[in-house]
Amino acid sequence: MTVRKVDANHYAKKYGADALRKQIDRARPSPPLANGSGGKVQHAADTAPVFSDEALAIAFAQRHADDLRYVAKFGRWMSWTGQYWRSDDTLHAFNLARVICRDVAATCNKPGSAKALASAKTVAAVERLAKADRRLAATAEQWDADPWKFNAGD
Repeated sequence: MTVRKVDANHYAKKYGADALRKQIDRARPSPPLANGSGGKVQHAADTAPVFSDEALAIAFAQRHADDLRYVAKFGRWMSWTGQYWRSDDTLHAFNLARVICRDVAATCNKPGSAKALASAKTVAAVERLAKADRRLAATAEQWDADPWKFNAGD
């Protein structure tokens, strides 16, 4: 069997970044439910107590649904560069969880709660919970969906 080798950068140049992204995201979870607020969407289970780890993880998933994926089989995050998916070797996803926690802590009026929201324990919990969010979870097979296009022959 002969495999035609075309890397993702070449594919994006030829067909556009949107076409590449559609190819990669073809196996996304079912579409979320509309919440009737200006075209924004909300998943059915996107409710959690304010300032909880779960609420922060939901905010993280909503903010990064287009640029992060977690592949449990690989045990790693993948991040979208704007042209291709890159393995996260620098704890970028963990840092993005820190940003969410800091942003929410800044809105909290109670100093003790704000301190807890920005703690390493909360940041780790947010990142850990986000790994299971269906908007961010990806299978190993998604990265090998079309071996003819992305040089991932079996």
